[in-house]
Amino acid sequence: LAPQAVRMNYLKRYFAEMHLVEVWPKLSLYYLQKALKLSKREVLDYRNLEDGVGIRQKVVERLAEKSNVFIYERDMKKFVTNMSAFDSLLCAWVAMQFDLDRVVKFKSDLPLDSGWVQIPEL
Repeated sequence: LAPQAVRMNYLKRYFAEMHLVEVWPKLSLYYLQKALKLSKREVLDYRNLEDGVGIRQKVVERLAEKSNVFIYERDMKKFVTNMSAFDSLLCAWVAMQFDLDRVVKFKSDLPLDSGWVQIPEL
């Protein structure tokens, strides 16, 4: 992850006036486990090549249902079959939750200036 961290620090200078939101899809899905009625096994196996498609299908359908988000059928297929598209959907959804102030609030004594991963609440 070091190359990604270096790249992010480089880009931060150019996006200084914008508020950047950092998301970790695996952690977000872990926190959404109970709200989406998923088992721990499903959360751990969502990246599995064979069983992951069905799990990702459940996640996208339940996320759309709970958030009142409409997803076209062709987009649903892309999110379910393409891991990068699924992770992008999760990241965009968490960023939207951040804008709606529906993320976990951290203690005020933490050094939040250094950047923290946003965790959604549902």
